[in-house]
Amino acid sequence: MLATITELDDTDLTATIHDSHHSLSRHRARFILGLAEFHARQLAGNHGSPNTVAWLTRHHDLARRTAFEYLGVGTKLRRFRLVAHSFLTGDLSYSKVRLLLRHLTEANEDELLNLALRHTLAELEQALAGRARSRGRSAPVKAFLMDQR
Repeated sequence: MLATITELDDTDLTATIHDSHHSLSRHRARFILGLAEFHARQLAGNHGSPNTVAWLTRHHDLARRTAFEYLGVGTKLRRFRLVAHSFLTGDLSYSKVRLLLRHLTEANEDELLNLALRHTLAELEQALAGRARSRGRSAPVKAFLMDQR
């Protein structure tokens, strides 16, 4: 596989990077939203783990910090169908989703999604600077570690 990549001309290499990143974004979205559903259904116990974070670290070799982050993002994102859809289609990057979640409410989802779709991450950060953060936090970290029955 490495030999194939090193043999690409500049145009094909650039296209490969763009295509791969778009695909990575879509797959990461599917993983994160699937993980949030897994957590909501309390399935970790059915798979030999006391909680979702432990399951992720054991079965998917994720660092605890990454597991907490993905689970937190997925849990929050479940409330915002428009943003979740744009993440699933690869129109929004993980970085933009994380940034948006700090400010999203049901009332401003459409507005912030449109802003995110029209701007780069750096521009979006600037546009949201000084804007009030949403108070609707997801379940506290303890909820991710509680025994799931």
